[in-house]
Amino acid sequence: MTNIDFKEWNNAFRKLKYRHDTWYIFRDFLDMTIDNFTIPDQTPLFEHKDKYTEEEYTYFGELFNAYIHSMQTELEKRPYCDFLGEWWEADQDMTNKFNAQFFTPLDVCDVMCQLTLDKSMGEESKVMYDCCCGSGRFGLAHHHYRPQDFFFFNDLDQYAVKMTVLNMLVHGMRGVVAHMNTLTEEVFWCCQVTPFLYEYGGMPYVVPYGTDIGGALSMLPRGRTVEAPSFNTIDSDNREHNNKKKGVLDEWL
Repeated sequence: MTNIDFKEWNNAFRKLKYRHDTWYIFRDFLDMTIDNFTIPDQTPLFEHKDKYTEEEYTYFGELFNAYIHSMQTELEKRPYCDFLGEWWEADQDMTNKFNAQFFTPLDVCDVMCQLTLDKSMGEESKVMYDCCCGSGRFGLAHHHYRPQDFFFFNDLDQYAVKMTVLNMLVHGMRGVVAHMNTLTEEVFWCCQVTPFLYEYGGMPYVVPYGTDIGGALSMLPRGRTVEAPSFNTIDSDNREHNNKKKGVLDEWL
């Protein structure tokens, strides 16, 4: 794995840490950035407009510029990069080690894709599904080998799924991201991510769907999943209830 230089990013981040906790700064950065790529007339994720001073908002602008510049630098070295995820693991204030949260190394993701993806899959677009996506690393590796595919990501950690959204936007990926509990199927928030739209200047964009996972999944091609997921719940005795919930997702997968 390439060692990323976080100096520019950390310098910008440090300006906000004098008055605010690292966790909240990073959360608000993710929310503000996703909001900037969200189509108009949608409820924003960031709802703390009075939390920061006018000067501090300029620091968030510097933080975004540092992120984009660092990504450009890294993408000159390799085909894809999980800048935010690698910083998350490297920063002792952010790594959630007490919950055993560790992301799969990018080189391992790449090797697994080389072992599982083959030419017999054809050129037709399929759906790659990751039920515990972290920052979306398996998707980044998969997209490198099959850029025509769609992606469906979900994770219980809100930071992880938002990092996944930004990774999709930067790498030109299309699909659905859901902040949800995969075991119980409870959806807290979900969105569609699309790499290009002429009406919005050719920029990638996000369409939020709230908890309407069925509506968000409407963008996926039906019945073309690379590996079909299992959506069984812990209530194994209530088969009718389980099948009803499972059907909403299986219609598209």
